[in-house]
Amino acid sequence: MNENRSQNPEPRQVKPYIVTRELLPVMVLVVGFVLVSGALLHLSVRQHNVIAEQAAQHLARSSIMVLRNNLTKFVSDYAYWNDTAQNTIEDFNEEWVSDNIESWIIDGLEMDGVLAVGHKNRVIARAHRNGTQRLSDPAFFPAGLTSLIDAARAQPQTLGEVSPAISGFFRDDHGLYLASAAVIMWEDERGASLDQGVPGVLIFFKAIDGPVLKEIEAQFLLKGLELKTDASPATLNQLPLKAVDGTILGKLQWRVQEAGTNMLRNLIVPMTVISVLMLCTVGYIVWRTFRAARLVENYHKWLESQAQELLKARNLAEAANRSKSQFLATMSHELRTPLNAIIGFSDIIREPPNQILGPEKTKDYANDIFNSGHYLLTLINDILDMSKIESKRFELLEEVVPLDDLIQQCLKLVSRAAEEKGIAVRWTETSISILCDTRAMKQVLINLVTNAIKFSQPHTRIKIDIHQGEEDFVISIQDQGIGMTDEDMERALLPFGQVRDAHIRENQGTGLGLNISRALTELHGGKLTITSQYEKGTTVSIHLPNYRIVPVQNASEIGTPDGGM
Repeated sequence: MNENRSQNPEPRQVKPYIVTRELLPVMVLVVGFVLVSGALLHLSVRQHNVIAEQAAQHLARSSIMVLRNNLTKFVSDYAYWNDTAQNTIEDFNEEWVSDNIESWIIDGLEMDGVLAVGHKNRVIARAHRNGTQRLSDPAFFPAGLTSLIDAARAQPQTLGEVSPAISGFFRDDHGLYLASAAVIMWEDERGASLDQGVPGVLIFFKAIDGPVLKEIEAQFLLKGLELKTDASPATLNQLPLKAVDGTILGKLQWRVQEAGTNMLRNLIVPMTVISVLMLCTVGYIVWRTFRAARLVENYHKWLESQAQELLKARNLAEAANRSKSQFLATMSHELRTPLNAIIGFSDIIREPPNQILGPEKTKDYANDIFNSGHYLLTLINDILDMSKIESKRFELLEEVVPLDDLIQQCLKLVSRAAEEKGIAVRWTETSISILCDTRAMKQVLINLVTNAIKFSQPHTRIKIDIHQGEEDFVISIQDQGIGMTDEDMERALLPFGQVRDAHIRENQGTGLGLNISRALTELHGGKLTITSQYEKGTTVSIHLPNYRIVPVQNASEIGTPDGGM
């Protein structure tokens, strides 16, 4: 059979359909698309937030710029006025100063304070909404205010033109102020109005307090606007408020409106719905792909199994054909040998009277003729039994028989062959009875024990064990013979199969005994198994279903047959 297999190799195994490999590019594209989309979305949200922060920063700067422009406009108008130069510097008029500067600036222009200074920052006129006295003495001027006055005097001045105003922040005990200062100028060619040779300076200032912040918040849509007076560096949502010399005196802070984040929050629901739909679509595609792949894989497996079944059937047919050819060769040898013995010995016996043999010799020849005839009958019976089994015409005549009796009857028939080789046969005694075809079961046991004797080494032991499992009980025949390889066991289970060639084997036989035993066991609903180790021995086991065991009481009621073969 190995030769046949080498000439007819099994079909190449079809590799399973790797769906993952096919879907990998698609999955990479999907994952890449999701990652790129997420990165772009994150970048877009971040960019929108930055733009919103920059826009808020611009609005805050614009709000301060509006305040600066208003202050600059008012202080420039008042500083470039002959009445102001005349009544404050040239010829101080307390009534005019009180009505037109101190009262009107506070009440009419809604400033929080006004200050006019001359030589060495001498206070000429002053007014403050909260009535503070600190601005009455130049020694107590805030640093930011002094630097603002100095910066205003340092501005270039052109005769007959408005003196440029300069703005900056200063801080006192009452808070932070935005101030604008300009040199007091004559409207003609006289230029700056001088106090002991020093130009007089007019300063308007407005407090950066709650009402101003609320006005800016409403006008410029800056939420949560508040004033911070710490000296830490300003962030994106803070605007530093600096004195003229660049010193940070405070920061305008607002709550950042994260436009990108808000947009993302608004898009969460539709994006979630779209993502779920995409995932469902991709999942459905993957499911359909895997389903199609399974169908293809199952179809490949089915084709492979069909190819293997066809190959197996062809191998069995070829093996059966070879076995039958071998059987014919075997039968010609097996039949010729006993027939030659029968013809030869009978020819000697029928010789003329002058050549008559003695009684002992004649008896020996007659025994040889009898044994040869009996052997021929056994061969023919095996062939007929196998023919009946294959044609499904073998009928079981079942009856209850004690298993111990059945084994003892079989051992009596093979005892002579065992004694000739010095083989001891041992078995486990049992009290169970079984329902079976006595002749068939006896034939199975005789065939198996005979094979064990044939292939056992002289002066060894054969052991017969009986044990019961959950579903069946087992009769095992174990020998210490030559054993079989896997190839030998496959050949031995073929019809007419023998472990060695019939012309060179040491023992006679058609090779049908093991097949007949297996077929008769299967007719009883059981099975026959073989385990063997080459040159160590073989164990053949008869597995019969437990329902064939008959309880002792029932067996005694039915009656025990004598079981003769």
